[in-house]
Amino acid sequence: MRVLSFKQPWAQLICLGLKDAEGRSWDTPYRGKILIHASSAKPTKNFLAKCYDEDACEIANAITMGNLPEPKTLPTSAIIGYVTVKDIVDECNSIWGYPNMKNWILEDAYLFDEPINGVNGKLNLWNYDEIDENNLPPAHKAEIKHLELKGKNLTVPLNEDDFDEAMEKGFVKLEMSEEVYDVCFNDDGVEDIETITIESPTRKALISVGEYGAFPQEYENGEKIKVITKSGEETQLFLFIVFFHQLLNQSQK
Repeated sequence: MRVLSFKQPWAQLICLGLKDAEGRSWDTPYRGKILIHASSAKPTKNFLAKCYDEDACEIANAITMGNLPEPKTLPTSAIIGYVTVKDIVDECNSIWGYPNMKNWILEDAYLFDEPINGVNGKLNLWNYDEIDENNLPPAHKAEIKHLELKGKNLTVPLNEDDFDEAMEKGFVKLEMSEEVYDVCFNDDGVEDIETITIESPTRKALISVGEYGAFPQEYENGEKIKVITKSGEETQLFLFIVFFHQLLNQSQK
């Protein structure tokens, strides 16, 4: 079966169905299922600061919201799932599309229940004879959690660590991704949000909102975070931050 190699966390994002396009410098007439291979390279500690801005925001929020495990924990040198190559186009509307590239349009993503470890990658499309397209290992579609605005309450899914941090520090922060912009902003600015529900896999809290809005992101030493746009220019990363006013209710799920 044909395979395409990616570094992490890109391989995981594809198999989760969060990354639906891939820019490459080359084309292929092949259309259909391909295996996704995670190469041996581990994500560096500051890899987000080197990403394109849209990509950095999406990845950071995927981690915060519990959709993507911490990149350092992801499998490497492994085949982790499969997707279908629907088409390859010069331009696409996906945030993962790239100008001046051949954009592979990906759909129907599956993550293997157990990765196939100890597999070395290769360049371009390559074959892995141990897997038959008609007899694939057990796999599943990922359940992706999303922001939800109902009336004046915003529900934000969080991983366990970020839930703890939010309760301790009194605010929740999300990078300005496409989803954050679509859910939390309207033509007049930020939506009228009075309460926020934060949910981890085990806990839930309803909190009244004190202040919220978009703020530039900074490191603790005051240095502003800048990333590279897809046009090659530097830009400053912004956060959507909701500051809590008071805890209204907290429960275990």
